[in-house]
Amino acid sequence: MKYAGMTSGILLGSSLLGCTEKKPEAPTPSETPQTPTEKTEGGVLVVGQPKELVTLDPIYTSLAAEYRHEYLIFDSLYDQDENGKLVPRLAERTEVTPDGDYIFYIRQGVKFHDGKNLTADDVVYTLESLKNPEIKAELTQIMAGVESVEALDKYTVRLSMETKKATVPAEIGRLIYIVPKHIHQNVTSAEFSANPVGSGPFKVSQIEENVRYEYERFDDYWRTKPKLEKVIIRILPEGAVRVAELKVGGIHVDLNTQSELIEKVKSLPDVRLERPVSIYYIGFMPNLRFEPFDDVRVRRAIQHLFDPVKMVNVVLKGYGQPIYGYSGAPVNIAWNFPVDEFKQMTPEYNPEKAKALLDEAGYIGNPRLSLEIICRPEAHFRKMSEIMQYEMQNIGIDAKVSVMDMGTWLSHIRDPEGFVFSVKGWDGGPDPHLYLYYNGHSKGRPNKGGYSNPEVDKLLEKAYQTFEFEKRRELYIEATKLMLQDLPLIGGYTFEEIQSVSKKVQDYRTSPGSDQILPVVTPYSNVWVKG
Repeated sequence: MKYAGMTSGILLGSSLLGCTEKKPEAPTPSETPQTPTEKTEGGVLVVGQPKELVTLDPIYTSLAAEYRHEYLIFDSLYDQDENGKLVPRLAERTEVTPDGDYIFYIRQGVKFHDGKNLTADDVVYTLESLKNPEIKAELTQIMAGVESVEALDKYTVRLSMETKKATVPAEIGRLIYIVPKHIHQNVTSAEFSANPVGSGPFKVSQIEENVRYEYERFDDYWRTKPKLEKVIIRILPEGAVRVAELKVGGIHVDLNTQSELIEKVKSLPDVRLERPVSIYYIGFMPNLRFEPFDDVRVRRAIQHLFDPVKMVNVVLKGYGQPIYGYSGAPVNIAWNFPVDEFKQMTPEYNPEKAKALLDEAGYIGNPRLSLEIICRPEAHFRKMSEIMQYEMQNIGIDAKVSVMDMGTWLSHIRDPEGFVFSVKGWDGGPDPHLYLYYNGHSKGRPNKGGYSNPEVDKLLEKAYQTFEFEKRRELYIEATKLMLQDLPLIGGYTFEEIQSVSKKVQDYRTSPGSDQILPVVTPYSNVWVKG
């Protein structure tokens, strides 16, 4: 990253030789007027975030809201560029052996915020922590297929694989943030979360849990010195409050501007909109372990009640797009998936067909089918749940919506008997594996609905052991088609990641996957604030 330097010019006077009149002496440097220069760095960025956090310990993280903070505090082995392509971060170089093992050459000279050097031991400790079967964390499944992790020397790490796995850079490389062994191993997860230490561009200055998080510049950051002095993230759940704060200068960025507030934001002369299409998959997750959703006819019926175009137009005011299949929209494009064919296989919106299928399955009449839709607190999840509730009630289902705080909702879906029907939001990443295996394989941890199809499992297992792009693509297409017959999820659609940004904020650029990061210091940007 090249900087425009701060410059100053010194205006030097000179006497006119040969003249008898004495001229004023040249000013000393301290008296010299300064040439005005344009500011190119500095400032404090204040961000409004709608979602509460559960932890800032990367070993236990599970929410995109947490990743945004952790991207500032920690480093991963890989990063993404402006187009969503994987690029090296801590792993300066990577080799894959003929047996499918991975050798990471760790960048030297990287320091943690306490001044200690980051070495292979920290990488090994972090990855081994996620291999521990006693760790009840979402990221543990990423280590599936890893036989062992060892430090070959101070800056070289070898992952010995039980089977070949093409997805290691996209999973282990991108999703796992490296923690300092000398600190993390001596404290509880809660203690580390309260005072996290990493090697990222910003270090913790002050935390008021789920109210205000303050991070100050880490001057010894290895990649490029952050231009910002501080980043402050305020947890503001209400969209109208974030827009009001944006208007008066209380925040510079609203990370998730609600669709119904976009026109109001457009009227603000000093605010611009960023509109990348999210990699989120949004829909509903039935629990296939119990009635009525153990019957595919019921799942098909509920899919007939889901209108993705209506969801985009009503919930998002048109700022989004339907998804067909179970991968994020940018992945469907990058992998050239046959979306039109997926669309034809997906039961279209048709309440009459839904009612007929429920009648066939024995769920029309007395007593009425009763369902609880458990819902995360975000406004768009509430609205989509209310639309589904309305559609269900229209065909005779007694449906209610239960809105929960994030922690309560997570506790329900992590309990196999804790829900019947839930909203589903999944932010996978640049690889289909991060959607299809995670949500379609019987051992996928986010597969909270208990979906299991041995044929799908075989296809997904073969796909992640296949390094040739076209062969992997065909396997994922075949798996998706089988899943569309089984309908383990009801959906889907995605939103444009509408972010409202003050025009004072410079070099703030979003990209595919930017809903997982706060793009303050990235391979393609280094934000600063005017004034």
